[in-house]
Amino acid sequence: MEVRIDEERIEKELQKKLSKRKFYIVWMVVGFLIIVIPCIVVHNIFNPVTMLLAVVGSLIGFSLILVGWILYAKAGGEYMKHYKQSIVIPVVQAMYPGAVYLPWQGITQKEYEKMHLRSLGTARSFYRSEDLIKGRCKGIAFRQADVVIEHSSEQKHTVYEVDGQLREFEFAKPITGTVLLGKRGKLLDVQPGMHRIEFENVEFNSKYDVYAEDEHSAFYIITPQFMEYLLMLYMYDDDIYMSFDGERLRLLQSGRGGVFEARGDLLSVSTQISNACNDLKQIEEVIDLLHLEAQ
Repeated sequence: MEVRIDEERIEKELQKKLSKRKFYIVWMVVGFLIIVIPCIVVHNIFNPVTMLLAVVGSLIGFSLILVGWILYAKAGGEYMKHYKQSIVIPVVQAMYPGAVYLPWQGITQKEYEKMHLRSLGTARSFYRSEDLIKGRCKGIAFRQADVVIEHSSEQKHTVYEVDGQLREFEFAKPITGTVLLGKRGKLLDVQPGMHRIEFENVEFNSKYDVYAEDEHSAFYIITPQFMEYLLMLYMYDDDIYMSFDGERLRLLQSGRGGVFEARGDLLSVSTQISNACNDLKQIEEVIDLLHLEAQ
């Protein structure tokens, strides 16, 4: 698999947009100084002239900060849009020909709730999803999207309950009810009639909870090979959830953030491509591991 893009050109374009964002940060710092310096002068030399200077400085400074913040946010949106168009789309199309990438769409909250993965929890929980990919791999239809579930704590801090990727695969196999899996003690959306299933693998039982109405359905989907894969993921992901309802298999991995998010200073384009490819390889890994293409 080869991703054909002009790395040097794209890196220059993205660095230019990143420099624009840094310029607006300096702009806001100047606005802050225009507010602070006259206030310091007034504190040491109090008279009508310095008071007027402080008032005018505050008006100008706040205006600069407000305009700078608006322009900074706009520049950030332009940077991310260009990043996804120039890097992500070529990677997706190279790995999964014919796949559709919709950066500003995701899996809806209504769709998520029907998957019976992690419960949304409190009424203050906020759900959002983006970076939707729809395609086929080895004849199996799949969807992948970034998912974030967060809420505000009593101290008004943002708490991320889920921050990762949700993958869905077509996998038609008649079973009884739904099979649910999650890290031990996590908030699974367990339905009435389900009970915890134990496996022969003691380590797996100590790290994961599996619920189903029928143990044969659980044994069918969670094979020894799949257990080893889940135990490997256990070390890298904060949370892991899975559901299988006889038609679709869903796997939610949380703790690694968005797949296609460029944070901070831009890494080399080749590094960005490598990171994106490694994340997207997991789609094919799951299909191979569960032999979905043979169903």
